[in-house]
Amino acid sequence: MASENEEPDTSEKAVENAPRPAGHMYIRIPDSMVNQILRNGFIPEKKSTDSAYSDGVRGSTAYHRDNSSTRSTTTDGSLIIHRGDPDPCPGNCDAFIHPPYTSTQPYRGENDGGYHVSVRLSDLNLGAAKCGFCFILYNGVLAQRELWIVELARQLWVSEHPDLEEDEIAEAMQKKPWKEEFKDEIEGGKEIDEEGVWLDISFPKDGECLSVCLNPGFREPGRTIAELEFYTRPGAPSPWAAFTPAPHIHPDVYSLSCMKEISNWIEECVSSHPACVENIWTTKTASDSGLPRRLLRLRDCNQDPPLVRLEDTSDSQNYKYIALSHVWAYTEPYKTTRETFLEHKDDRVPWQNLSQALQQAVALALTLGYEFLWIDALCIIQDDPSDKERELPRMSLIYGQAAVVFAAHGWDLGTEKVGLLAIRDRYHEGDALVYCRLKMDHSGFFSAPKDPVSWLGRAWCMQERIFAPRILHFGSSTEELFFECNTLIRCECGGLNRDKSQSTLKNKITEALARVGEEGGEGGEGGEIGFCDELWKVYITACENYTPRGVSFPTDSLSAVSSLMHRFVPHLGKYYAGLWEHNILISLQWEASETGLCKRHEEYIAPSFSWASRSGGVVWYMDISQLPTPKTHEFATIVDISCKLAGSDPCGKVQSGYITLRGYVTEMKIESKSQWFPDGKLEMCKEGFENCFVTLDSQEDLDRLQVGTVVKCLDIMRDKEGYHGNYVSGLILLPVDGDDSRYNRVGFSTMWEKHFQDAVLEDVTIV
Repeated sequence: MASENEEPDTSEKAVENAPRPAGHMYIRIPDSMVNQILRNGFIPEKKSTDSAYSDGVRGSTAYHRDNSSTRSTTTDGSLIIHRGDPDPCPGNCDAFIHPPYTSTQPYRGENDGGYHVSVRLSDLNLGAAKCGFCFILYNGVLAQRELWIVELARQLWVSEHPDLEEDEIAEAMQKKPWKEEFKDEIEGGKEIDEEGVWLDISFPKDGECLSVCLNPGFREPGRTIAELEFYTRPGAPSPWAAFTPAPHIHPDVYSLSCMKEISNWIEECVSSHPACVENIWTTKTASDSGLPRRLLRLRDCNQDPPLVRLEDTSDSQNYKYIALSHVWAYTEPYKTTRETFLEHKDDRVPWQNLSQALQQAVALALTLGYEFLWIDALCIIQDDPSDKERELPRMSLIYGQAAVVFAAHGWDLGTEKVGLLAIRDRYHEGDALVYCRLKMDHSGFFSAPKDPVSWLGRAWCMQERIFAPRILHFGSSTEELFFECNTLIRCECGGLNRDKSQSTLKNKITEALARVGEEGGEGGEGGEIGFCDELWKVYITACENYTPRGVSFPTDSLSAVSSLMHRFVPHLGKYYAGLWEHNILISLQWEASETGLCKRHEEYIAPSFSWASRSGGVVWYMDISQLPTPKTHEFATIVDISCKLAGSDPCGKVQSGYITLRGYVTEMKIESKSQWFPDGKLEMCKEGFENCFVTLDSQEDLDRLQVGTVVKCLDIMRDKEGYHGNYVSGLILLPVDGDDSRYNRVGFSTMWEKHFQDAVLEDVTIV
């Protein structure tokens, strides 16, 4: 391993004997995720062609020749390599086709696509006997063995037990039998079968690093074990031009160079980003200064642990403070309660009681020069309902006024990283070093959450991320730091710095609210889409992003997003347990994104017409760029709607609720329970008409409905003649305990107008 400021000894022996990061430094998540520690869940499967796993020693490109193209070079002079073409530089390498030593002509795939090639690890080993390029790749893969060996063992074990039932697989995920079965391989006492490990090598394009995906091709073709990237230091180019320059990830967050980079990120934001300095979430009122009711005052005590004391804030004082956003299940925070409140305020918060993440947050805040820190578990009295009800709706102000928010993505802040791994070409020992590391994944910042237990997949963390003017994201020991503000995202590896085109949910909501505030626009009921419609579309996007997220207590489903919803109140009307008065008949058309993952709550959370009445993701299958209007559609009539609040927060918990709609009603029967994965659709029938499908709201609803069950279909919106094809959007209902005056929503369906030929106009109450 190399230190940050010096070139390490990277001779063949040094690389071979280099110390490996201890297992506890990076295996802090399920083994199924060791292949790539993603912020948004499991790495998606990497698709590949069969040919990538059938060709011989020469490797294979992962695409086919386009017969319409006979070009041999691109406009910038890159050499196009067609599948099956001979090596343009014969004798360069016995393992696979790649640019020769000192060549400056990049290789490209067909139509100027990236150049990809697949090769067995065993063949790369053979190539390393004569080729410096193969030597660097092979030794880099082996040196990072501890990052992928457990995942390889898991996938091998799963592939050897193809007949396991779902519950048996779930049990195995807990017991991890592969650790014992492949103990020798994991601990390094036995060599792995290199013949069965494939490498998908992607050559850099547009400044990216060369990446290598490891796949157990002989077992489960296309399933990634790990993805590594190879690069050089800026200013120290390699004669192997495929190794492009990239910044290092700092091994120690507390190092002077890392602290300088963090400070530069913050200073750039404060000095040149108006959208961050004038944060829309910090709007104060005459009755609310926006300050947290309490902050932690920090004092460095030299060799002793820092002094941490709880302090009431004063409206007359200006506070620059850090706020911590974290997943309680990971960080296991020590809490302020009625019993400990006076001790924390009059004396101190016991340092030894703080979890590692909280101690690191204190230390980093002091290192960056901040005297105050806000941590929810300590600054809100956790067993005082009135204190929580007063503070929780104010999260937009508390996080919005923080100078910086620390986001802890794991058990701690990962301040000690896996050290740098450098490799020297043994055939050209005077060349610059090449570095190998786990490829950083940035997709979680731009996509919907895939893992409900990660920071990016937690319900409370979504609004905290949106509110914060600037965030420092801390991952595990294998991950880099990210800096995110209302204007841009930065990262240590430089990957995000190259692409400024991607927009996050944070950007979209902040920009939309700012636009509405500037224009003061009203909705576009007459078909003209106004600013409030634009804001409503952002709300829909937020719901689709929020609903798949995890929450420890179902009763928090509405509370965890209430502070964000408060900012929509002036523009979208009244709020009914997750749905807005504005465009409410369109809002009612939500569907479960995957029924099997959705559960009905054991206790009352919201009326059944709301997505909050069950857990799990929802989607709106419509083109929200062209909203339905009275010009294009006929709508049901809202007769009455009401929600009784459980407290004083108008966007918080509710005790009860209902909506009464006047619309056309018909009945249909469940024809089949052959579920259409993954949507959870069941087939419905009506005598004399073609069948249609219903997407059920939860697994309990799927279990409840049987073949022959009669359901009520309520038409809430239909196409007018000449528009789209006479579809009807309808709610699928069942009576409440046999009471025909009240109904529960159990699903949503898109039907045909002809299904409602004999329909009657009714007032239907949904609770």
